[in-house]
Amino acid sequence: MRLIVLLFATILTACGESDYDDRVRRLEKAVEEPISSGGDYWIYKRGDFYSDQQYKVGLIFGYGDNKLVCDEMIEVYRKTYSKEHLSCVPAN
Repeated sequence: MRLIVLLFATILTACGESDYDDRVRRLEKAVEEPISSGGDYWIYKRGDFYSDQQYKVGLIFGYGDNKLVCDEMIEVYRKTYSKEHLSCVPAN
């Protein structure tokens, strides 16, 4: 049975800025080397007030095609939150 894991970082509104930064640093360290053969992907969310701000809100790894899964996750999310600007960015 293949391992399927989806890990979401905490959204900024749920915790303080330093807590968010600490959690992201720990995830970044965990994915310095690819977890899966297809490469791992961050889900980035553009800031609500400043378009140059990008926040890591999700991490996709453990699938056969992480990029495809990342794109599908964003597509599903946009059906409910159409104004959100999300993108998939290689994590390693």
